[in-house]
Amino acid sequence: MKRNIDIPNYLRRDDKWYLGGGDKLLWAPPFPQWLDYPGCWDKAQYYNLPIENCYTWTLLDENGIEVKLNPKDRKWFPSKLVSTYSAKEIELKEIRVMLRNDVLASSIEIKNLTKSEKNYSFILWSVQEHKVKTETSWLTNVKEKEGMISFTKNLVSTRRPLTKFGCSLGMSNSVNSFTFNASQCGN
Repeated sequence: MKRNIDIPNYLRRDDKWYLGGGDKLLWAPPFPQWLDYPGCWDKAQYYNLPIENCYTWTLLDENGIEVKLNPKDRKWFPSKLVSTYSAKEIELKEIRVMLRNDVLASSIEIKNLTKSEKNYSFILWSVQEHKVKTETSWLTNVKEKEGMISFTKNLVSTRRPLTKFGCSLGMSNSVNSFTFNASQCGN
């Protein structure tokens, strides 16, 4: 007797959240604080070097007001983490994945629960340390091209020499505006 087993569904779990592609980047926060929020805000590891605040996104309504997302469900599969959120008049599904070449990404689906047309804006954002004085974490080569912000992240630890790697933030839909804001750090 032959059985057809849906392997990904069989391996589905509610108590896992990590994403990895078997390469240098791993998103597996041991004690996640932001798991029920969009994106991958908890710490990732690149060659065991911490990367804080990878990315998150905020949804704005037609009036520019943040739409509060209420977490409904979260399912982990070996290839993805699927989270669902409810909000006034809409439901959202976010599929977080780790792609080849150490790319951490989210795909977002919105379901309109009303009969009227709605317009929303996505704000994709991150916060990265820029501690030039202490020479532990800083950014260089910041630029924008075709709606994507790219930069080089420089990390130094007591056990490793300077490690540099490229980072980018971008969206598949057209980008109407972007900004990069550097701020002072207390140390």
